[in-house]
Amino acid sequence: MAGVLADAERRLALPSYKVRAQIWADKLAGEIVDKDFLDSNAPALAALVASTLSQYEDLASQRLVRAFVNTACSRSDAFVRALAAVAVKAASSKPPPSRSEALVLLHWIRAVLLNLDPESAKKAVTKLLEILVALLDQLSPALDAAAWPSVARLVRGLLRRKPALEADFLAAAKAAANGGGAVRALLDSPTASSAAPPALYEQLLAIYLDKALAGARERLSPEAAAAYRPLLARLSEADLTSRVLPAVSKALRRVPDVALGAVVALAGAAPAALDMSRAAGELVPLLVQQARLKESVRGAALEAVRALAGRCGQAGVLRELVAGLRKILDGSAEGKVKVAAERSVLAAALGALGAEAPAAAAEEALAQEVVAFLATAVKDELSEDVKISLLATLAAWLPRCAPSSSST
Repeated sequence: MAGVLADAERRLALPSYKVRAQIWADKLAGEIVDKDFLDSNAPALAALVASTLSQYEDLASQRLVRAFVNTACSRSDAFVRALAAVAVKAASSKPPPSRSEALVLLHWIRAVLLNLDPESAKKAVTKLLEILVALLDQLSPALDAAAWPSVARLVRGLLRRKPALEADFLAAAKAAANGGGAVRALLDSPTASSAAPPALYEQLLAIYLDKALAGARERLSPEAAAAYRPLLARLSEADLTSRVLPAVSKALRRVPDVALGAVVALAGAAPAALDMSRAAGELVPLLVQQARLKESVRGAALEAVRALAGRCGQAGVLRELVAGLRKILDGSAEGKVKVAAERSVLAAALGALGAEAPAAAAEEALAQEVVAFLATAVKDELSEDVKISLLATLAAWLPRCAPSSSST
């Protein structure tokens, strides 16, 4: 028996797929039929498995080991424990696992979790789920759209076979630094039959609100934010109104840079059929206020204004936003704005509404009013920089003065 293990260790790194198949699908697979052999040699066998993590880079070889792991885990609790220790050590290594290694570890951890009792082995299960979530966060931005579905199926399949793991999996996602990979894995499905139940969606939305807004200390990277797109793509009007908008409004006052990125992501990912006019009406004034007060966030704030303007389909809301900006610019709301940079920001925000608002909202009559206002503002403005901003805004609104093709 020891000779089999020694021979496998000696030939393990040989690049020949034929040799690797002999080791894993023939020799070792035959030996582990004997449960006593498997139990007594579990640590050594798990160590052999661990050696392949960096050595086997081709999918065919990885699948040989995966098949062995699945069989061994189903037959021996001792091997399950040994492989769990291997997975924890490998996932915690410095430098962290590569993308290829992370994918392999996902499969090994799945095999272990399928054969661990969530109650009697709760500590081990909790640790493995933490690692699983961390690997998902690592893989979500690293995998292209074609490669990710297999990862999502693995996670959903695991929870479908072991429903008792779901609560701890969600707890691990909540405790993670990001958690977006876990959310994406549960929601990113092309089939309606795989859609998350409402109760699960609500829990995932809570994770998003915490990671992207309420609990965030810095702006999510574009890659991290992208993981939440499947969640935002399922957003309902009720959730937008009652949960998301209050969180965004609060974050805009507390950590504006964090909230600005979330607003852009929200406008870009929310369902096309979802009317975000109310969101625009509530958030644009806050965004403009931030842009006026903090030079460091002006660019991001105006980007968020543009994003919301593109989702403001109600003419009445757009008219109110335009009126609010005009009153500040002409001094009727709060007296003359003395700082030229602020006047430029206000002009840019007004220009964003004209450039991005849907044609149905930016009515010809409104455009004509804005153009007349801007013509006077340009004439009266003393700052050349502000004049340039006003002229750019004028250029954004002028095309709206012509009758749209939909009305002819």
